[in-house]
Amino acid sequence: MSNRMATLNGKAELNGHVAVAEAPAKRATKKVDASIPALDIRTIRVRIESAPESPLLMQSFSEKSKTEMLERQMKVAKSGKQARNPVEEFVNALWWMDLGKKPAKVDADADPNKLVRGAKFGIPSRLFKQAIVGAGNKNIGLAKTNLRGAFFVKGKLVGSDTLVEIEGTPTMDERHVRLASGSADLRFRGFFEKWAAVLEIEYDAEQISKEQLCGLISGAGWKQGVCDFRPATCGGDYGKWQIVTE
Repeated sequence: MSNRMATLNGKAELNGHVAVAEAPAKRATKKVDASIPALDIRTIRVRIESAPESPLLMQSFSEKSKTEMLERQMKVAKSGKQARNPVEEFVNALWWMDLGKKPAKVDADADPNKLVRGAKFGIPSRLFKQAIVGAGNKNIGLAKTNLRGAFFVKGKLVGSDTLVEIEGTPTMDERHVRLASGSADLRFRGFFEKWAAVLEIEYDAEQISKEQLCGLISGAGWKQGVCDFRPATCGGDYGKWQIVTE
C-alpha cells in the first residue's frame, strides 16, 4: 500500500495500519460566581441653619397656576380677570407639611400671620439634592453625573412632593419683580427670616464617603442655596445655609 493517507469510515489508514483520530479534549468549564455583593448604603443626619443675613424666600407652584397653565395649553376660553388676592397668593406660595391645615378659602382681608400660626412647612427634598449635586465638580473627583445616583435626600410625602420640614415661621413678603416681557409685577411669597432643617441622607459608601458628602452639603449651602433669590440662579444671597451638627 502506498504511503499516502487514506480515509476509511472516519479512520485514518497509514502503511496498512489503522489509526483512530482522537477528538480534542474538552476544556473544563470555569464556574462563575453570580452572586451580587450587597450595596453599602448608609444614612447620615445633618442639621443646617440659615447663614447670617440669608433669609428664605419660598415660592411654591400653586394648584391655581397649574390649572391656568393647563387651560392655556388646552385652548380653554379665558374668563375675565379676577381681582388679585395677595393673602391667598402668600398661602399658596408655601409648602404645607399638613395639607389639612392649609386654608381652603382665603379672604383678601385675612390676617396672614394668623393663617400660618401653628402650622409647619417644608422644602422639597429634590431642591436640596439639586443644590448638593450642583456643588460637585469633576476637578475634585466628584462629577455631577455620578453624584445623582450616589445619594438621596429623604423627606415626607405630602401631596405630590417629598418635603423636608423646616423650622421657622413665615411672614408675607411683598416685592416687585421684572417679568421676561420686561414689565414689572408684584409677588407675594413666604419669607423666613431665620430657618433651620435636619437633612436625612442615604448614600452609597462605595461611591462617596461621609466626609465628602458633608463637604458637598457645606459647599452647597454657600454657593447654591434653595428657593428664590438664591446664589445659583440670580446671584442672590437668600436660601444659604451652614452646617451646625453632623
